[in-house]
Amino acid sequence: MKRVFKKQRYSLFWVVLVSLWLKTYIAYKTSFEIDIDNWIQEFILFINPVSFLLLTLGVNIFLKENRRKAYLLTMSFFITFVLFANLVFFAFSMTF
Repeated sequence: MKRVFKKQRYSLFWVVLVSLWLKTYIAYKTSFEIDIDNWIQEFILFINPVSFLLLTLGVNIFLKENRRKAYLLTMSFFITFVLFANLVFFAFSMTF
């Protein structure tokens, strides 16, 4: 029974990590005009956000249990806001 609870402790971490990873990849593919020549560049583009996300969300491991959810959700909203602001800035700068 303890194994089930240990797995659930970090399940929000993995959900946030994967959702931000896919959100960033989809934003790269749909909003930015990135020329990709081969599959290696596509793979690098796919794994690119993982290092930053693991670094920022990995701080979660060192926090107390009662602050982990708040940190993950706050960082998720903050990273999403920065991604959205980057998309808006890119769209605005492409009009000139």
